[in-house]
Amino acid sequence: MEWIRIELVQCNILIQNFPADYSKYQFKIPLQVDNCRIFPKNDSYIYHDLVFEINKKKIIDLFLTDQLYKDPSLCIRELIQNSLDALEMRRLFFLSESGAIWEQGKIELKHYFDDDGNEILECEDNGIGMDENEILNYLVKIGQGYYQSYEFSKINHIFKKKGFEFNPIAQFGIGFLACFMIGNRIQITTRKSYGSNNAQIPLQVEIDGIINRIVIRKLSEDIEIGTKVKIFCKQKQLYYHPSLEIIKLCTTILRYVRGTNFWIYSECFIPEIAKKVSLPPGIKYHKTHLQKANIEQIKIIEQDFCEINSNLEGKVYETFLINGENNFVLENEEAKWIFDDKGPILVDSENEKKILYKFYDHNVLMQNKILCFDGILVAGSPDGYSYRGKAIFPPSTSSCIMNIKNSLKTQLTPRRFIDENAIISKNPRLQYIIECHNIAEGLIWEKIIRNATSRPKMLWKLVFIYGFDLKNIRKEILWEYLYIPALDDKNKLNWIKLKEIIIEGIENVSVSKGNHYVRFYSSKYKYDFPHKKEYYSVISNDPNNTLLWLIMGFMKLSYDVSGFIYRMTDDFDKKNIISISDSCYRSKTKLQMFFPRSIILFCSEWPIETDFRSSLANVSHQLIKKIQEIRYKENLTIGEKIVVSLVEFLTRTQVIKILKLNHPKLTVEFKEIGIQFKIFEESLSPEFKPPYKILTRECTVLEITQEHFYSWAELKNEEMV
Repeated sequence: MEWIRIELVQCNILIQNFPADYSKYQFKIPLQVDNCRIFPKNDSYIYHDLVFEINKKKIIDLFLTDQLYKDPSLCIRELIQNSLDALEMRRLFFLSESGAIWEQGKIELKHYFDDDGNEILECEDNGIGMDENEILNYLVKIGQGYYQSYEFSKINHIFKKKGFEFNPIAQFGIGFLACFMIGNRIQITTRKSYGSNNAQIPLQVEIDGIINRIVIRKLSEDIEIGTKVKIFCKQKQLYYHPSLEIIKLCTTILRYVRGTNFWIYSECFIPEIAKKVSLPPGIKYHKTHLQKANIEQIKIIEQDFCEINSNLEGKVYETFLINGENNFVLENEEAKWIFDDKGPILVDSENEKKILYKFYDHNVLMQNKILCFDGILVAGSPDGYSYRGKAIFPPSTSSCIMNIKNSLKTQLTPRRFIDENAIISKNPRLQYIIECHNIAEGLIWEKIIRNATSRPKMLWKLVFIYGFDLKNIRKEILWEYLYIPALDDKNKLNWIKLKEIIIEGIENVSVSKGNHYVRFYSSKYKYDFPHKKEYYSVISNDPNNTLLWLIMGFMKLSYDVSGFIYRMTDDFDKKNIISISDSCYRSKTKLQMFFPRSIILFCSEWPIETDFRSSLANVSHQLIKKIQEIRYKENLTIGEKIVVSLVEFLTRTQVIKILKLNHPKLTVEFKEIGIQFKIFEESLSPEFKPPYKILTRECTVLEITQEHFYSWAELKNEEMV
């Protein structure tokens, strides 16, 4: 009915605007819909013009305040984020106008009683401010944020043309509602500026309750550029004490503000809870596990994220015990490493019962990982505070603070945290964030490996204690600088550079009932590497055993492949891969390359590890090149989606087993990929089309052609299992 009403209105307007020559024609079109004679056929329903109506006050009270934000102190974080956006925009106006760097930006927060005895929370910035249009169309309209508007997009387009990127923190247009958790009466003083010499009329906005009228007044011209938000708290506390504080001004600042571009000053003037905090621009780093234990004889190795991506700030850093000669040690005058039945423990040197840290404790490993967007914490557990948002980074002993800027930021919940239910494998940006973290950790250990060639035994001890995954280190660094322990026929320990190792076979060695390990051997050396489940128990029984101290790190290269290690061989001229199985393969060859995953790979030149956990794939293959190109892309084209489906199918171990056996009955996934290929084949570029060659671990080649996919698409139910 509404659609018909609109059509009638538009037609009547069109008739009224006809030229004079056509005025003689009469169109008897009704002015509105007459529904008095419209009835449901055969009384099949009762007609009413009904829609859902929302009780604004209830919705806001029950959902958009306490239920959304939970902690009233988060209002402070919302105010800071709004101020940071305003400051950054004003900074870019100065930069785009004259190239001048504006360094006067600041935020001031205060908690105090005014002359009338009202408890006040105040946030003031000298950012870009607001004009009347923004107040009317964005501030007072819930869910309609200025930074999602057409007006802002025009300004941001100018910034981009001049080479500046601005991605505001604000996303939903509802952050200001957090203020109503603290007080119903709010006063905003603001003055807009579009540049150095373009100040607008100062305004004051008076809000008395979330559903009551809002008053806007003009102010005198002596008001400075920027915005001041003054919240009148709902009611005074009967008793003020740090443990009972509701506002938590300074505590909130220290918890959530981790590295902004502007000064932030905060002060509580209430005597019982008085406190003052000032944070300068830049990243605020937290202490490592060893620093928290007040150990002074330590060495910090760090890696900046900006060297990996220019949209990242912060760093990963790790601490190690050292002696007076600045060398890595396992024991000094302050602390030492020992082992219990679960793994390494850091204890006091003079009192082993005084445990400083258990490095195998998952909760300990997660404490020092912090993720920020534009300097505001969105995931992590800083300085012992409760964890916020989803655990993004993998647990490890290192400390980390990563600050993400500009377009690299991912979607947040309305509470401004990473969604705790987010599936990382389906979020390309989160995957990339994790990879950057792992790369940075790998670069830290590359520095250690390069400087430890003269002390390989100590290196392996550190790798074991810190549980570092050597797969995060670039292969060329491992081959050039990593040394492996080997026993000769007289059981003398030798150190062999990884790229010089020659393996002739592998055998299982029994230690005791149920305990065994894999031994790699050649005619000259034996390389002993017990299985992972034996690491802790064997080492705890004999922590001084030279060889057993060293096995952990090397096994990181091979354990996760279920007994298979892949390498490139000289005689295959870098065009094929052969495998060594744990059943004892005896073809003598020089060990050139390890791969940490399983069985299948594309047949081409130089292989690399892919994102698919069950397989290896070739970097030279066009499909794999495309996968690497789009691995962090969020919106894939049809052609790109079919490429992903093809690679997932072709690298599936079960698929290869069925093809190798030439099984008469295929699984439903064959029919699914066949139908996809047949429908979307035209979306594939020529270089991505069959045939596809797959090399098995037996060194046979399977070829999958276009005809295979067509035949799979026509599979009948009785032909599948």
